[in-house]
Amino acid sequence: MLGCIFYCVYNGMGEEELIRAAAQKGVKVYAVSLYWENQTQAEASMVQIGFGGLSNEDIVLGIHSLFRAWF
Repeated sequence: MLGCIFYCVYNGMGEEELIRAAAQKGVKVYAVSLYWENQTQAEASMVQIGFGGLSNEDIVLGIHSLFRAWF
């Protein structure tokens, strides 16, 4: 399975905090502000979540880890 999603997290954390918290749970997510032409207009709480090459089970485990990291 290939793909990714852009995900807005409304929990008061910014992009860098979201990335750090996910990493502490063993999940890698990516900054999306890099893709905005005008970075000052980028959504502050949005990250990219990739799932290419992962099994369905690994995707579910990753989502559960992200929930624990962010909420």
